[in-house]
Amino acid sequence: MKKKTLSEETRKLLIDNGYDVDQLQIKLLENGMTLAQLEQIAEETQKVTMKRVTIVVIGAAGVGKTSTINAAFGVEWKVGDGERGTEFMQEAVFDIDEIHKMKIIDLPGIGDSIDRDKETAELYKKILPTADVVLYIIQADDRAFSEVQYSIKEYVLPNISKASKLVIGINKVDLLGLGTDENIFWDEDFNLPSPVQKQYIEKKCYQTAKYFARATGIKILWFTKKKINKKRIVAYSASKRFNLGELIRVICDAADENSYKIPIHPASPVELMSDKA
Repeated sequence: MKKKTLSEETRKLLIDNGYDVDQLQIKLLENGMTLAQLEQIAEETQKVTMKRVTIVVIGAAGVGKTSTINAAFGVEWKVGDGERGTEFMQEAVFDIDEIHKMKIIDLPGIGDSIDRDKETAELYKKILPTADVVLYIIQADDRAFSEVQYSIKEYVLPNISKASKLVIGINKVDLLGLGTDENIFWDEDFNLPSPVQKQYIEKKCYQTAKYFARATGIKILWFTKKKINKKRIVAYSASKRFNLGELIRVICDAADENSYKIPIHPASPVELMSDKA
């Protein structure tokens, strides 16, 4: 008698989501489940529990994309040398629990060279429509925002289904304003910005939101009638683990119905505080 097997559609679905189909089939059958029941479960869960949440991270070389991914999602990708950064797409799928999975795609930014930008633009067209959230990272102490404006307006927004999927991350806020005022410093003991530096950080958020709105006509910082902050812009520091919880919250908000698939366990900033603190 010919051995019964799962349909090709079910096998493909399971394989695409990272399962060893043969081992899964053997394990389930050993526990009394029939192939028909497994087929039914695969069909019922396809749209909800087995769909990955996909987060696409974009930014120029040196802004700290990999450091952000590592600190926010508990990943251990190799960090670049700070000069070349990510030149090509890299991606990985991570288990959130026994069923749910998260996919992170790291894309290079626009602005390397004419030839490289053409390749990157094609990647955007191919990858961005699949994203649940697009995290575009800029560096806090970089004042050249025109390139970011152009990239988002011409290459990002046209390739996502709705603007609310876009989150702007302002990384390396621990460097903001250093050397301009003795009251602007990062408190290494408590691993927090000084009060004056905190004001600079807040000002940077509003300036970035204003420049972005001017270039695209889309607000990324606004309040609802109930005064609930619905911002899509977050200032943080991956290296200092500062405000990562807020970054995750905003990403989850942008992910909408898929937010429950995003792990919420960013690296703890408390571990970097001094013994004295």
